[in-house]
Amino acid sequence: YVHGNHDDCYDTQPPDGCIDIENKIYVYKGVRIMGLGGSIRYKKGKNQYTQKEMNHRINKMWFSIKKNKGFDILLTHSPAAGIGDGPDEPHKGFEGFNYLLEKYKPKYFIHGHIHKTYQMKFKQEYEYNENTKIINGYERYILEYPDA
Repeated sequence: YVHGNHDDCYDTQPPDGCIDIENKIYVYKGVRIMGLGGSIRYKKGKNQYTQKEMNHRINKMWFSIKKNKGFDILLTHSPAAGIGDGPDEPHKGFEGFNYLLEKYKPKYFIHGHIHKTYQMKFKQEYEYNENTKIINGYERYILEYPDA
């Protein structure tokens, strides 16, 4: 899992049976999963970042990305900018995620934060380019990963 903007309690009480992959590339049965949590900063609180702060977090992962020869799944809390994000400030996506999608072309980009109940355009899954399927994992999503 990665941290969302309302997940302050996970620092002291992480969810049972889950693995925190925040700021890491976790490899499971050969599948490389990169985790970046948080939302755009829209008020005071934990797990919220400016575009610049998120870009800094992404840059800090450069060596891990290189060592693992990229990643197969990008798992985030927020969407990418302009791709499944919302029109209001709290639901804007991160531009740095667009960079990751273009440069590394992961098989899947899974995010949350955009809920079906928010009165905005909601699409659970769609193709982003010839390489990446984007999935809004709102509430829950079961991914059948081939050969894992």
